[in-house]
Amino acid sequence: NPVVAKDIHKSELWRRLVTEDLSERMPEKAAPLTNEQLAAVRKWIEAGAPVDLADRQRSISAIAAARVVAAPEH
Repeated sequence: NPVVAKDIHKSELWRRLVTEDLSERMPEKAAPLTNEQLAAVRKWIEAGAPVDLADRQRSISAIAAARVVAAPEH
């Protein structure tokens, strides 16, 4: 599956973003994502890969940065 919500290890997108194999790495024919960009994608996947279809113009990093998950009380 391209993205498995809350599981980066089962998400093909994540594997392709971080692989050292240049024939498989995304983005193709471009520099790899920065650590900050990778952190945003990781946070998005771990948050369940939420998508707000009403707001298609926002970047994934902006969406991930806007999500705040409260720590449990116990």
